[in-house]
Amino acid sequence: MNTIMLVTSENALEESLLLELRSRTDADQFGLRIAYSGEEAAHVLSTTPVDLVLADLSVSDAEAPGWLSLLREARPDAPFLVLAKKDAAPNLAGLKGIWLARKPAEPKKILDAAISITGKEAKAYAAGAHIGYFLQIITSDQKTCSLTVRSRGRIGTLFFLQGQLIDAFFGSLRGREAALAVLCWQEKANIEVRKLYSARRRAIKEPVDALIMESCRLKDSAEEQTPAKKLQFQLPGELLSLILSVEGLREMAVILRDGTLLAQKQSGDHLGALLAYMSMEFERVRTLMDWTGPTHIVINNKSGEKLIILFGQQIVVGLQTFATVSTTQVINMLSHSVQSARVA
Repeated sequence: MNTIMLVTSENALEESLLLELRSRTDADQFGLRIAYSGEEAAHVLSTTPVDLVLADLSVSDAEAPGWLSLLREARPDAPFLVLAKKDAAPNLAGLKGIWLARKPAEPKKILDAAISITGKEAKAYAAGAHIGYFLQIITSDQKTCSLTVRSRGRIGTLFFLQGQLIDAFFGSLRGREAALAVLCWQEKANIEVRKLYSARRRAIKEPVDALIMESCRLKDSAEEQTPAKKLQFQLPGELLSLILSVEGLREMAVILRDGTLLAQKQSGDHLGALLAYMSMEFERVRTLMDWTGPTHIVINNKSGEKLIILFGQQIVVGLQTFATVSTTQVINMLSHSVQSARVA
């Protein structure tokens, strides 16, 4: 459904547009929200994605730029259709994504114009996408846009300028806090990509990769504090015992392919977050390149210690071992069990 936000102080305009919308054959494809002042509209728009702002300009020509800028600051990714009196001459220079219509006008013509604009400025839509994969694509392609993310009844918005995450909205949260909250939704989500008409002030300084890592760590910490939720999925006891029997094992973590932490050797370590991030990255690369692998990865650090990661159908296992451990032996020991593991 496309949502139109009407900003007006005139009840007659509101009622006539509602009647006209209900009479249309495509009425079920559009919703109309009402705000009765610029301040009220800005408050709603800052937390609610819309497909068009229908602004009934009731202020003077001198006040119009500031009034519209207030709305644009609250929702920089929606086109505006501004209704102005025939003799009005508002200065709209510097404001992008603005269409001007003169009033009085028939409700049908106003709605036709609004619906036409939403069609021309149509958003892209991806259903059932992983947020982490999508962010990496936006970053690598250096896109300027917003992402409206919907998951389990929650709605958040991420703003990008030339591939850099610059701001985020989620409920009353703004900036980095909002971005981390949205990135913690590691399950599949519905994502809308919208054009950005106004460059926001940069409220987020960190790169996307660092925020994804931090969101994975926060998700792990939250799951540690709510063990009842973790019991929704359980790692087979035989596999857990086999993993823990690896000689020279320093740290261990097991996650589902969506990043959910199943088990770890030391509470509070960040191996689970690292696995979640790497798993998302490799899923993205595999999809883009149409690869079938990898089934495992071995990383050596400067001290000689090894990070062994095994990818199964449902789980990812990460082991940090001492330098003396034979990676070939560990992979041969665990590979089949990890590939065939099923969680309940």
